[in-house]
Amino acid sequence: MKIKISNSDSALQRKIIKQTSKRLQYLTSGTVYTVAAILGEKFWEDDNEAHRSVGICFSSLVSTKRLPFIQIGWNDVRHNEYLFTPKE
Repeated sequence: MKIKISNSDSALQRKIIKQTSKRLQYLTSGTVYTVAAILGEKFWEDDNEAHRSVGICFSSLVSTKRLPFIQIGWNDVRHNEYLFTPKE
């Protein structure tokens, strides 16, 4: 799946799309991840945006099929989990 940035994307959407694109090579198809694991712990901890905003934006990109993940629910600490489903 080629992840593309749209002219209408917000700065946060662009930031998440770019970081996700960089991280895909480290993810395994069919594996479940949290947003922090997908984006990388360093990005997650260093990010100036609120984690909640990043999570909401990531979820929106997934629900509109802009990122190759399926939201599968919450883990035991109330973080969304996503199944990595790359398409060739």
